[in-house]
Amino acid sequence: MNAVCLIYNPAAHGEKANALRRKIERLSDVTLMPTERPEHATELAAKAADNGAELVIAVGGDGTLYEVINGLMRANHCPRLGLIPAGTANVFALEHGIPWDFEAALQTALHGVPKTIDLIRADSPKGTHYAAQLAGVGFDAMTLGFVSWELKKKFGKLAYWIASIKSLLHPHRSLCCEFDDQRRECELALIGNGRFYGGRLVCFPDASAQDGKMDLTLYSKVGLITASRVGIRVLTGRSLCLSRANYFQTNQIKITSPGVDFELEGEWVGVSPVTFSIIKHALCFNAPDPR
Repeated sequence: MNAVCLIYNPAAHGEKANALRRKIERLSDVTLMPTERPEHATELAAKAADNGAELVIAVGGDGTLYEVINGLMRANHCPRLGLIPAGTANVFALEHGIPWDFEAALQTALHGVPKTIDLIRADSPKGTHYAAQLAGVGFDAMTLGFVSWELKKKFGKLAYWIASIKSLLHPHRSLCCEFDDQRRECELALIGNGRFYGGRLVCFPDASAQDGKMDLTLYSKVGLITASRVGIRVLTGRSLCLSRANYFQTNQIKITSPGVDFELEGEWVGVSPVTFSIIKHALCFNAPDPR
């Protein structure tokens, strides 16, 4: 196995995906590791790491990146990470300035500046999982059940907003958040390891992936009024954090209410209870040169 492994989905649909696959399959001096099923990227990343890879490059969106990171974190040795964005939102790529152009992203993945970041760790009855950018509990995670591949293909990022409108018509569970000797109830808890959510939307204005903290934005109620306020902020480019009184920084959050959906990087993972903690300096990836 080469020192560099590249994980990608050869079965991705569409003209852009076909063009991307042709570019990937022309690469040399790189071990290509095509996925065959959901969560296969996790297995491949762990295999690459355990076989001595020094760099594992993920090609895809936030979901693919999530799978690859979880594979690396389960391995005995964690190589550096590279990313070539090819998804719907690509929030991590936007957060860290990774180019969208294939050749530019490839050069960044291969030769970028090493950058060490924290990770969010989620412990639940489903096991331990990791995220580099975002976690959500409540309405946000429930919405994912209304997002189909066909909807994403037709509308792109707008598919998530369409799904959110559908989700508003359903009842929302209240959840209890415990952190830093506080106890807060809400219907949506968003946890960030970076500023952005759903694209370039700022949801965590003070967040950094290198400060050893998670940022927490709470929404007490989810309904038409909250949706209208969020919609106005999206249109005017303002932060999705509706109130500083519901914005916190901490290194551990417990969601004690049972049976509430939670997601990591836009991927449904399981239901609460769940504990989120920050793992400092957990992952190194090749980032663009800031000069």
